[in-house]
Amino acid sequence: MYIFSTLFFITALFACGEKETDTATATDTNIDTDTDACADIPVEDCNNVDGCFTIAASPVVWSEEQECVLWANTVDEVGCISVDTACDQAFTYAAQANDADNCYGFTNTCIPSGWGECNLPGSNECPN
Repeated sequence: MYIFSTLFFITALFACGEKETDTATATDTNIDTDTDACADIPVEDCNNVDGCFTIAASPVVWSEEQECVLWANTVDEVGCISVDTACDQAFTYAAQANDADNCYGFTNTCIPSGWGECNLPGSNECPN
């Protein structure tokens, strides 16, 4: 019983003492919380900027014969995005706004700023 009483007293003593408040905010960390901050950085400079990384994609075309999307065997760096951006795992197709026939395939949902839908008649993946 003596040990329990002592532990209770010590716990109560510390619980009633002054509390230290964490006053840190996002502005204290030198991290840019604007997820679009990297969008205007040229692709060739993107990986050299803290908090940014390049968006990679493969050119894709529609195969009329197989009625599916064919992915190129190349990967291009097509944009820059913040490391704080949440990307879902899903095949995504997009093109630059002024060139909807030049489609790219992404292995996630993050596409470069200003890109949009591309002209593909479907989204079935061709077998390997």
